[in-house]
Amino acid sequence: MARAAGKPGTRGGGAPPSRRVRQAPRLVVFDLDDTVWYPEMYMLRGAPFRRVSGREVEDCSGEAVTVYEGARRAIAQIVAGVDGWGETLVAYASRTECGDWAEECLRLLSVPGPRGQGKVSLWDAAAHKEIYEGSKVQHFEALQRKTGLAYDEMLFFDNERWNITEVGRLGVRCMYTPGGMTEEHWAEGVRMFE
Repeated sequence: MARAAGKPGTRGGGAPPSRRVRQAPRLVVFDLDDTVWYPEMYMLRGAPFRRVSGREVEDCSGEAVTVYEGARRAIAQIVAGVDGWGETLVAYASRTECGDWAEECLRLLSVPGPRGQGKVSLWDAAAHKEIYEGSKVQHFEALQRKTGLAYDEMLFFDNERWNITEVGRLGVRCMYTPGGMTEEHWAEGVRMFE
């Protein structure tokens, strides 16, 4: 039986095998309290905050706010813009009465920047910030208006089940992160786009 002629790397003379291109969300949205960091803002005594390291700040009483490693790596990967992340934006959606404290922490905490560019504050890493009281649905409606993106182009990480349920009804792909974001949560969320 004769084999079909073709160029090396092709099947029977047809087109070369397709390479699977990883799809990435266009917007990755992170809750802050107990998703990106711990403890939650309401558990603290407040400002002024002091940087201990890029991963940790202290409030006025010396209570440490620490970034979860999974969140830190996810944000750093998007900020680096390599491996298919060049078109993806970061946003924060946080329901809090302590927005000023959250903003200060975001400005003091950092992730590695793109190669050779030092560190990037968590504040500067995000294109959009919806940090105020109210439903996460309101946060996402604002993000949709500001970005023009469809909800199914968004990926959301949150430690509260009801936020995941409400936002999921909009069509956003959601990842539940009880006890803070891990690298496994990040990997599983990304797989939703494959």
